[in-house]
Amino acid sequence: MRESQLELLWNEDQPLELVKLKKIDLSYSEHLMQIPNLSRAINLEVLNFQGCSSLVQLPSLFQNLGKLQFLHLQDCYNLEDGLENLPISVRKLYLSRTAIKSLPESIWKLKYLERLDLSFCRNLRKILEISGHMELLVEIKLYGTEIEELPKSIDNLTRLKTLCVWWSHGYDSGCNKMSKFLPNSLCKLLHLQYLYLGKCSSLEELPPLPHGLRTLNIEKCELLKSLGELPSSLFRLYAKECSSIEELPPLPHGLQLLDIATCERLKSIAELPSSLEVLQANDRTSLETISSWGYPTEQEQRHEDLVFSFVNYIKLDDNTLNNVIADHVHHRISSAVDDIEFVYPGDEIPEWFSYQTGGQDSINIHLPPNWFKLGSRFAICLVYVELNGYYNQLIDVEYEFNFKGKTSNGDDLLYKHGGEFIKRDGGIIDSDHVLIFTRPDEFGGLFGPISDDELLNVFGPNWSSICRNITEASFHVFNKDQNGVIMNIKKLGIHPLNNGFEEPNVDEDRTSKRGFDECSSDQPNEYQHNHVSHPYNISKRIKLMGQYITISFLNE
Repeated sequence: MRESQLELLWNEDQPLELVKLKKIDLSYSEHLMQIPNLSRAINLEVLNFQGCSSLVQLPSLFQNLGKLQFLHLQDCYNLEDGLENLPISVRKLYLSRTAIKSLPESIWKLKYLERLDLSFCRNLRKILEISGHMELLVEIKLYGTEIEELPKSIDNLTRLKTLCVWWSHGYDSGCNKMSKFLPNSLCKLLHLQYLYLGKCSSLEELPPLPHGLRTLNIEKCELLKSLGELPSSLFRLYAKECSSIEELPPLPHGLQLLDIATCERLKSIAELPSSLEVLQANDRTSLETISSWGYPTEQEQRHEDLVFSFVNYIKLDDNTLNNVIADHVHHRISSAVDDIEFVYPGDEIPEWFSYQTGGQDSINIHLPPNWFKLGSRFAICLVYVELNGYYNQLIDVEYEFNFKGKTSNGDDLLYKHGGEFIKRDGGIIDSDHVLIFTRPDEFGGLFGPISDDELLNVFGPNWSSICRNITEASFHVFNKDQNGVIMNIKKLGIHPLNNGFEEPNVDEDRTSKRGFDECSSDQPNEYQHNHVSHPYNISKRIKLMGQYITISFLNE
């Protein structure tokens, strides 16, 4: 009976048989004003009144529903009363966007309660002290309320795992009136793993944090000056737009994500842990130095996407850019394990890139005889600046490999394959930046090892000798220019990561300027002419820059 036009379920004088009733779902019945006496529905387990915006009160005999476990009342915008009559059996209580002004003390007597959602209860200003132990409650959501302080007895929530005072996904609401300090009893929540305190705009200091905490979100806590000691268990720290923080405490050795974007007063970081997989450090910062950044051990290496972004960190000193950051990305890429995206301010291709050129968007690469069996893992480097950029924009750059060789008859052979990579910028890049990225073999690299059957279909029965005669490739990049964003590519570098690829002759290849058009003749060779009526397309779906795309191997 979802989205019904009912105003009243039934007349209480009607002799209805309710014993077998287990579930009532009247969600989004906007005209429903009253819930009848349900005391005879002794086996009722689920009540869903979500979106019943005309409902103002719960019936007084709710406490007789001894088997009720799920009570959905979110988006009942006019509901104010009746919570004091809830049955003790309730496990999940959803009150988001109701008009309740306070929680009755009886809420803390619901000994089976597991989840309590009070988000966006705009009239809720206070939570009473917790009178007894709540041994099953694992999650409380309080974001979007007017609550000024957490109860000092919060440690009575002995099994609490998630305390959410702010939620950023689609909403920008916190507890703006939260007091300057949180209760010290917070550290006694030994099972707390996720603490979201974002946009508590009055919060100046954190209490001691529990030792098992895994995620701490303090985004947009503008007056927060110090983080204190961080627990060694912490995996993720979101501190975006904490504009008063001037320094970070020692970071846990197991930290995997650090977001310090727009921390305007943060000037230095003593040490970044080797375990980091995501580092967002974008826009309007004063960061000048990172003293050290450890390398992960072989045991610490994980097959995870790595994203390290220093967009518009224009104050970083030369040692941080050219030694700490550059050495770290070289080590991570050389490990050949991870999927890496690395952005930082600068105008030079790192020296370890085997092939590089300035002022050109094409590079020639020598291929080993068995390139088609190795596949190709390349690290790609661009020096670029954006024109007409905007915040959180998508940048779309296409690339193309052109393979040159000879057919078995000695004729010229041209074999093309192309694709695109897409990245989302966290800021407007209006100065030169270096972008380095690579992809692991599990996504096919830029193009993965090709099966014998595929090679036979593309090149015919002499595929082995034909492929072995392909000794050179030209790599070309160009901006797709979508959404009005222009990516001006100033320099290009490419570095093979496979064993078996030859290092280039420095004098010859690092200054190789042969144009893309020289490898892209419009005249068909004999192989192309003989197979023009039998086109074949090998497609592979891979993940690039966080997006899934399709790369095609084309026989033209």
